[in-house]
Amino acid sequence: MSDVPQTQPAPQPPSPPPAPPPLTPKRRGRGALVLAIVVVVLIALVIAHVVRNKKPEHGAAPQVVTVAAATLGPMPVTLSALGTVTPIATITVLPQISGYLTEVGYKEGQDVVKGQFLAQIDPRQYEISKEQALAQLAKDQALLAQARADLARYTQLKEKQSIAEQTYTDQKFLVMQYEAAVQADKANVRLFELDLIYCRITAPVSGRVGLRLVDPGNYVTSTSSTGIAVITTMKPTTVQFAIPQTALGGVLERVNAGAKLPVTVYSSDNTRQIATGTLFALSNQMATATGTVTLRASVPNDNEALFPNEFVNVRLLVDTLQNAV
Repeated sequence: MSDVPQTQPAPQPPSPPPAPPPLTPKRRGRGALVLAIVVVVLIALVIAHVVRNKKPEHGAAPQVVTVAAATLGPMPVTLSALGTVTPIATITVLPQISGYLTEVGYKEGQDVVKGQFLAQIDPRQYEISKEQALAQLAKDQALLAQARADLARYTQLKEKQSIAEQTYTDQKFLVMQYEAAVQADKANVRLFELDLIYCRITAPVSGRVGLRLVDPGNYVTSTSSTGIAVITTMKPTTVQFAIPQTALGGVLERVNAGAKLPVTVYSSDNTRQIATGTLFALSNQMATATGTVTLRASVPNDNEALFPNEFVNVRLLVDTLQNAV
């Protein structure tokens, strides 16, 4: 009997496990609570680790506080401002006549006194003009003398009625004309004498001469604006500064009462005291753009510590309060 293969049925796959039962709302809430507790514990552990490993910071050293007992005493009331050293006089020495400059008698930066020789203008043309004026004066004086002599003779003849009245009158007027001519001649002589004085240029004030403006050999004129030299007074000098209008009332009250308000001048960097002085002038109007009024203090400047147009710091003592705490 032959073997006949028998067909067996294919194996069936295993059936899937049964699905877990769905979570109820009560079980879901319990799981969220456990998760939250775990998160909080982890955060606490991290914070504890950071705090434990953080290096302690050194605290700032305590400040030492000094306590003093309150006392009564004088308290100064001052105003501080930026000021400028302003010379009492800055003069440009101008020639008053025209001519060639023949000599310069000063050195640049030299201190000069009033009346000291500075420069010389060639005087020869003015000397000649003076001689001509003197000659004209002598001529007119001679004519006047002759006219007066004739008038005296005519007067005698008139008394004797030996001369016409018109001749006598004409001679009297001629004398008057020569008298006027003599006066004009004398004025011309004085004018040329003045020109000769102007040929020698002198310092109008005491001070310090600046840099040379013109050299000998140049032709200068009375209409020139450059001048021969510039002289600036060094001592005494003044310091000009401005205060706000809110402080003007207190200053005016003290000044109108006759007080001489002291001024202390400091360097531009406000590190050292340079000079002291006294307030002596206030401007007569307020600067509307800045709301300030300009004041000026007089400073002896004997040591010439203040230089013209220098910037300085100014401290004005307005008043001193007595028995202040």
